[in-house]
Parts: sequence; structure tokens; C-alpha cells
Amino acid sequence: MDYGKKTSQAGYDVKTANDENLVFSSKFNSLKISSEGATTLAVNNGALQTKTIAHGLAYTPSHYVFVKEMIYGGNSYWICDGGGYYQLPIYDPSGATDAGTFLGDISFFKCWTDATNLYVEIENQSGGNKTYSIYYYILIEDNA
Repeated sequence: MDYGKKTSQAGYDVKTANDENLVFSSKFNSLKISSEGATTLAVNNGALQTKTIAHGLAYTPSHYVFVKEMIYGGNSYWICDGGGYYQLPIYDPSGATDAGTFLGDISFFKCWTDATNLYVEIENQSGGNKTYSIYYYILIEDNA
């Protein structure tokens, strides 16, 4: 299988070097994306909703999930979660720490996979109904 990029150790021809004589190979040194995409999830205030995304793999893959959140000053930021509950930012990520940067929006999210789907769960405690933008990557496990 052709993986793209590789760099051999000094004294070895990159075109013919065995894996053990490589410094880098995208065959084993980089994440491989099985699928990626964008979706949204509408969540009423005080509610908990789950978005289910089929991945079509026969195993439980690794994943990255980003949630785009409107925050103080109308700026948008993507927040990443590899698993477990994370509170979306309650302070302006610009580094300001004064009370004026506090967000009145506290939401929680969790993501996980099984052998069939990726799940993104969001609990909205913002005080109003919201639609969250989600972007995800599902990684492939290649044992070739």
C-alpha cells in the first residue's frame, strides 16, 4: 500500500529502505482519517441531546470532535474533547480575566464511539435554546 511520505536514515535509499531504516513514514507516523464531517445539534435550554453518526467500521475507532461555540464579543472558537465531559469556555480565550469576559453560557459535551457509531452528547445550560456546530474526524486503524 502506498502511504505517501517517508524519510530514510542517512545511508539508506528512501525508495528501497525497510521500515526499520526509516526516520519517518506516513504509514505508521501519522493519523489516518477514515471519515470526517460537519453536522449540527439543536438542544433546548436545560436539555440533553445526543447526535449519532454512523462510521461504517467493524471496530471502535479513535476520534476527534470539535464543537463551535459563540462566546463573549461574538467570536467563535472550536473546543475539542477526546472523551469525558468538558465545560465549554466560560472566559474569553484572548487571555482577559476580568468579570466582563465571563460567559453566561455553560454547556457540557461528551463524545464516544462503539463498533457502529460516533456519539456526541450536549447538555445545554445556556438559558436559551441553541444549535451547536460539530465537526468530527473518525480515525482508521490500519494494521497493514
